[in-house]
Amino acid sequence: ALIHFESNSWKEAKACWYDFIKRYPKSPNRLDAQIYLGLTLNELGEKKAAKDLLQQIKSDIEDPTDKETVEQILKEIQWSVQR
Repeated sequence: ALIHFESNSWKEAKACWYDFIKRYPKSPNRLDAQIYLGLTLNELGEKKAAKDLLQQIKSDIEDPTDKETVEQILKEIQWSVQR
């Protein structure tokens, strides 16, 4: 992982991921940061922002585990919206 948070401070994590993406737009870890940002947004209840971000980057993801993670988050968002 790029950054590890000891607590469940999702607001802090959100700020860090946005900052990383802004500071290092050409980083080879940018896609990972965007995935983690999507997860964080989802945890914060920002479902639409999480969904929009993850759908935007989904086609760029090559790692099978990352693809599975993103698909799972998108399914969770869809399920939570339907309830």
